[in-house]
Parts: sequence; structure tokens; C-alpha cells
Amino acid sequence: MTDTRSIAGVILAGGGGRRMFPESPVGGDKSFADLASQPMIHHVIGRLAPQVPQVVINANGDPQRFARFGLDVIADAGEVGQGPLSGLLAAMLWAESLSDDITSLATVSTDTPFLPEDLVARLAMASRGGVAIASSFDRLHPVIGLWPLSLRKSLEIALTEGRRSVEKFARLHEAVAVPFAPVTMAGLDVDPFFNANTPKDLARAHALLDRTTSSKEQTNG
Repeated sequence: MTDTRSIAGVILAGGGGRRMFPESPVGGDKSFADLASQPMIHHVIGRLAPQVPQVVINANGDPQRFARFGLDVIADAGEVGQGPLSGLLAAMLWAESLSDDITSLATVSTDTPFLPEDLVARLAMASRGGVAIASSFDRLHPVIGLWPLSLRKSLEIALTEGRRSVEKFARLHEAVAVPFAPVTMAGLDVDPFFNANTPKDLARAHALLDRTTSSKEQTNG
């Protein structure tokens, strides 16, 4: 098994949530969308935390709303609204302030409740010290990746120059694409990076979890 003790986990939760909360002119907080009687970020933390020694939440606004999770919360670096790369930069600065033990960051988004339990190990194994990006169903997921802290200066330059695309930044640094197979939930093949980005997506995630729980109960019964 690949050693992941030098990798910290980052949950990127700085998005505006306008598609999840279309009735609101300012969007909302997807992290706290209800999924199986828990905030959606609860499921993400449950998947990511066992894989890394530390997890940090990147979110703007009042950090106290995340207090129940007992994790550090950091706002975007620089100007708010620059996208996930600004959150990644903030996480790099946070990691550098801790110790020399952390050398890379594994990023995930707050709306991916079915993350693979071997995500970080497989990204680390494939990266060979560089950047690795998850993929599934022949599609890249640039926000779900592994990033060496040595890229901080390059990231600062990119943001200063107005280059905000995570995928382009990853390609610039010759990111390796790491394919992940579907996960089986209630007899269905489900994208492990299923993105609950809209109310319809959230309803589907509810249904998948309900059917999976029911199947387990019937099996155990």
C-alpha cells in the first residue's frame, strides 16, 4: 500500500451553489445540503479523512458553520471568486505553515459523496511525485487530484496572470490521469465522482443511498 502520511486532504467548498439553490439570487451552501439526514460534506469527510493524516476545509464566509466537524477552515487566498485554484493556493499556504511532513495535497469537492476509499493512495502511486488527476467514464475531474506543494510559486503566478482553469494548470504540469472504475450501488454502476450539483442530483444520491442501505439490511437480515 502506498504511504499517504505526507499528503493532507483538502475539501474545496468555496463554490456559490447557485445550481443547487436556483431559487436564491445568491446561491447557497452545498456543503450543508441534506443527504441521508447529514450535511453532504459529512459524507465527503467520512470518505476522505481515513485516507490522510489531516483534512482542511476550504470555504469562504463564517468558518464557525463548520465547527461541528472539528477541522481547520481556510478561506480562498487572494481575491474571492477566483475559483478552485485560489482554494488550492490557500491550502498550500496552510500546509506549509504546519510542518515539513506534508509535501502534497489531495483535493476533492464538497459535492462528491461517493469518493473511492483508495483515492489518495492510487493518485499518489500514479503521480510519481507530480500531479495526478482522477478520471472516470473517460472524463477528467480536475478538482479531484494530487498536487505537490512545490507548485505553489507556479500557482501564485497563474492566479496573478488571471489563469484560473484547474485543468489547464494540471496540464501545464503534465498531470497524470488516473482512471477509476464505477462503484456498484444498489446493483447499479455509479460514477465514484458523482457530483451532486443540483436538486435533481441530490435526489438521485438520496435514492442510491436508500437503496444501498436497504440492500445491506436485507443481506444482513
